[in-house]
Amino acid sequence: MTAADDGGPPPAPDVVPADGTDLSAPRRASARSTAVRVVLLVVAVGFSVVSLRSAWTDVRADLDRLTVTAVAVSALALVLGFCLLFAAWFRMLGAMGRDERFGVLDGAEVYAVGQLGKYVPGAVWPAVIQSQMGARRHMGWRVMVGAYTMLVVLTITTGAEASLGTLTGPVEPWIRWVVVAGAVLGVVLTWATVHPDALHRQLDRLLVRVTGAGFPERLDLRAAAEAALLCLGAWILLGAHAAAILQPLGVRPSQFVFVGGSFVLAWLAGIVAVPLPAGLGVREAVLVVTVGSLVGRPTAITLAVVSRLIQVVADLVAAGVLGGIGVVRLRRRAAREGAPTERPGAGAV
Repeated sequence: MTAADDGGPPPAPDVVPADGTDLSAPRRASARSTAVRVVLLVVAVGFSVVSLRSAWTDVRADLDRLTVTAVAVSALALVLGFCLLFAAWFRMLGAMGRDERFGVLDGAEVYAVGQLGKYVPGAVWPAVIQSQMGARRHMGWRVMVGAYTMLVVLTITTGAEASLGTLTGPVEPWIRWVVVAGAVLGVVLTWATVHPDALHRQLDRLLVRVTGAGFPERLDLRAAAEAALLCLGAWILLGAHAAAILQPLGVRPSQFVFVGGSFVLAWLAGIVAVPLPAGLGVREAVLVVTVGSLVGRPTAITLAVVSRLIQVVADLVAAGVLGGIGVVRLRRRAAREGAPTERPGAGAV
């Protein structure tokens, strides 16, 4: 019996476009993309678990040798590196037309909460979170998405240059070629990112074509160049973060450049691995191949585990503290202006 027979509404007829387009194709493509991400995530988690389990005895011995001072110095270097990345992002916002009402504290709140998006498979979630929160703080989505895109490119290009430190250690020849080629390409792409007539202009044209409007202002060359320098400084600090972890495990100061460069290379590989949350599995694999050639596979795994743990804690604390401050500030602002308030966590949807 049909829906019409039992008194229900008649079934909706199938809608077929006149040109014969298959409307189900996008849904199937999305399902395949999701399946690929899930498979890659399972493989990455499996690789990490198997690697840790197979070397657990040696990793546990390394953990026992770690000192409180080493962990504290490492955490401080990581936090300072993240602060420089935030400064680069905020400077890029200024280079692209930041609203004067969007201050440093507003930016810190949006950036810290947005960073939680990198733990979700796919690279778009930090931009989505930042755009939604920025809209409640006088920032248009075009500037927010544009600044995020430009910063990601700058992070990769300057990181390719910072990874040159890998050449000072005992790595395979093919890794050396990859690092050198990446550094040369990084210099070219850094210039293309900070120059107003290169990447920024192309993104502006794309926005105009797709949405009918582009960025509100032309890219400020000086501010963009300053953002690039801040990114480079952040990579140096992240390299120091890795070196501090390995120092009590027998790595000498003369080897810090190699450790730092290798760590940057591993982090970059994780960024490029878009389907995986925060480069899970990829970063660890690169560390085993590079740093493992110096200190051994178990110690390289120790570095990956400790670094990952410090990063997660730092991200959660920053998002919790700054996000909480942001909710209080928005409620006070709404009370003064008579506007509706933002519910806790609403900006992170």
